[in-house]
Amino acid sequence: MLTINLHGQPEPEFSPFDWVTYRQTGRIQSITEGFTYIYFATEEGGILRYHTFQNQFDDPITQAQGLSSNNIRSLHFDRETGTLWVATKHSLDYSYTREGNWTSIPYGNLALPKNVHIRRIGSSPAYVWLDAGASYLKLDRVSGISLGVFTIPDEEKILWSSSRVLAGINIPEDIANYTVTEGWLLNGNQFLDPFGRTIDITSFYQTRFSDIWLGTGDGTLFLGDAQMETFYPFTFGLANSDITTFTKENDFWTAGRSGFTSGGITRFNPEELQFDLFDFEVTINMNDQSIYSSVDTGDEIWFGGAIGILVYKKKEKFWRLIDEAKGLPGGHIITMDHDTSHVWVGTSRGIARIHKDSKRSRLTGIEPFLHESFIYDIEVIEDQVWIGTSSQLYVYHQDQQALYDFRDMGDLSRISHQQDLLKNFWEIYEYKQWVYIASEQGLISYDKKRGQWSMVFETAHFSNRKINAMAFSDEYCFLGTN
Repeated sequence: MLTINLHGQPEPEFSPFDWVTYRQTGRIQSITEGFTYIYFATEEGGILRYHTFQNQFDDPITQAQGLSSNNIRSLHFDRETGTLWVATKHSLDYSYTREGNWTSIPYGNLALPKNVHIRRIGSSPAYVWLDAGASYLKLDRVSGISLGVFTIPDEEKILWSSSRVLAGINIPEDIANYTVTEGWLLNGNQFLDPFGRTIDITSFYQTRFSDIWLGTGDGTLFLGDAQMETFYPFTFGLANSDITTFTKENDFWTAGRSGFTSGGITRFNPEELQFDLFDFEVTINMNDQSIYSSVDTGDEIWFGGAIGILVYKKKEKFWRLIDEAKGLPGGHIITMDHDTSHVWVGTSRGIARIHKDSKRSRLTGIEPFLHESFIYDIEVIEDQVWIGTSSQLYVYHQDQQALYDFRDMGDLSRISHQQDLLKNFWEIYEYKQWVYIASEQGLISYDKKRGQWSMVFETAHFSNRKINAMAFSDEYCFLGTN
C-alpha cells in the first residue's frame, strides 16, 4: 500500500507559536495526557493545552501551527514515542514535537472511507490503534503506515484516550457527589450552570495522578481534585468565532455576528490567557444581536450592533443598552469614534452624536442631511469629524458647526480628473500628518499641513477589492480586503 503524507506547518521562518489563533471552542470531544500537558480536542478551536505543573492553559494548537483542521474528532498521546496523534474530519495528523511539524495522512490513504468518524485513538506497546466504530485500524507508531483493518483488535493491552460520548456518561459513584465551585451543580451525567441551564458532559478522563477532567458540550472544562472532592470550572476561548470587531487597552474585547451557537462578547487578557464571556442569553441588559463596531472611551466600552449599542461600564461592571429611543437613527451600527464628550455613531441609515454621560443624542444639525445615508466610517481627527458614506466624503468642523464636502477643502489639482467619480468611502485612517481614505476608486490621501489631496493608487492595483481595514508604518501600508 502506498501512503502519501502531507506536511502542514507554518512557513520555515516562523516558530510554531509565532502565530496563534483563538476561537470559540465548541464541544470538548476527546482528552489525553502528555508528559507536561493535558490535551483537549475541541469542535472548533483546535487542541487546548493545560500545563499540569504550572496549573494554567497555554496557547492552543490550531491550523496556525500546521494542523489540517480546527475540528478535532479525537486525539491520543503515545508515551512510548512522545507523538501526539489527532483525528480530524478528513485526515489523521501527528507530530513528534507536539507543537509544530505536523504530518497529515488523508483517510483515503489509510484504506478508510473519506467520511469515516474516528471515535478514539489508542496505543499498545507496539502499535497505534484507531477505533472507527465498525472496524479498528492498526498503524505503525513511527510512520503512520496502515498495518491492517480488524473487526476486533488483535492485541489486548491497548491504552485508549477518552472519546466523545453522545448518549451520556455514567459518572462513577465515588465522584458523583463532588462539590462544584462558582455556582455550578453536578446532576448525574450533566452539569447545571449558574443560570440553571443544562450542559451535557461529553468526555471523561482520569490522569495518572488521579485527577478527573470532564469536558462539556459548551466547551467548559472541569478539573476534579480527588483530595478536595471538588470540581473547578475553566473556560478557554471566545464567545463566537465570527469576529467583526475588537478593541484593546489592557484587555482585548472581541465581538462578532450572532450565529447558530450561543453568542456574546469576550474580554481576553493575553498575558494570563484569561477569557471572560458575557453571554447575551443570561447577562442583564444585554440582548442577542450581531455586533459590527466597538470603541473604548476610557471608562466604558461601546459595542454597536444590529439593534442598538451595548455599553459596558468598567468600574461598575454593568451593561446597558442604547437604542432608537435614545436618538439613534436606526439600522445597523457600522462605525463609532469618540471625542472628549461624545461618541459619534454611524449606521446604515444615518449618523448620531451620543453624549457619554446622558447616553442621549445631542443634535448637531447635520442629521437631516445624512438621513438614510449608509455611513461606512467615522474618524475624529482633532476638532474635525471625518465621515465616509456610500456617496460622499464629508468633514464636520465642530468649532464652526459646519459640514464640508471634501472637494471644498484644500488643493484638488492632483485628483481633479477623478474628484467627481469618487464614491463608497469605506475606511478613514489618520497617520501622522496624513489622512488616508479608501474608496471604490482607490486610496486617496490628504496632507493636513499642506492641504494637498493625492491619489495614492487605484483599486485596479488590488483587483478592485473592497478595503475593510488599513494600518500604516513609515515604510508600509497594510490593507485588509474582502
